[in-house]
Amino acid sequence: MQELFDDKYKDKITTLIEIFADAENKIKSIERETSELSIPSINQLRYVAYHLIEILKNSENIDEELDKAINHAKRAKYDVLEISCLYYLEEIKEFQDKYSQYTETIEILPEYIKLMTDTQKNADEINKINEKYKVKYYEKINNYNEELKNISRTLNNTVPLVNKKIEENNTKAIKENRKFMITIGLTLIGIIISASIAVVKLDLIHISDNNKTEQS
Repeated sequence: MQELFDDKYKDKITTLIEIFADAENKIKSIERETSELSIPSINQLRYVAYHLIEILKNSENIDEELDKAINHAKRAKYDVLEISCLYYLEEIKEFQDKYSQYTETIEILPEYIKLMTDTQKNADEINKINEKYKVKYYEKINNYNEELKNISRTLNNTVPLVNKKIEENNTKAIKENRKFMITIGLTLIGIIISASIAVVKLDLIHISDNNKTEQS
């Protein structure tokens, strides 16, 4: 056990403590933000404890067991961030499904196309990461998660404004349609009245002609 505290293991132990604490904080933070519990991440932290116990049982493989513990801590961080990325991707997709067909979205959010392009780029990068390389990219996925979180929050903050704009445009369209119908109605009435007047004039002319004929 005393061997574990030798200076030659100091850097690895420090690294393990830092990554473990960061992973644990990420699990708690993302659970609060998304209400998603990352069971895979929790299991990875359990494996960290397993390898530390192995060191207590047998001090001959301290280096190897510390390396394994560090990798499990990295994987714990990766797994919880991956779950968070999937959560934000789903939120972005829900917005896209609901609002992408409205021109009001672009009016309120001119950068909408860029946000969707950035979303797709991040999703593609995450999909490229093979299972066996996830430990290696545990830090990189944090950047993807932050970008997707910012995009999702931007879209969510835009929802009330887009809804308001849609409502305003619908109200305006209804008023313009009503005004158009009234104009059409008045025009038709004018045509009918003009036609009626023309008929009356013709009748009067006809009566006048008949009277002249009779007087002759």
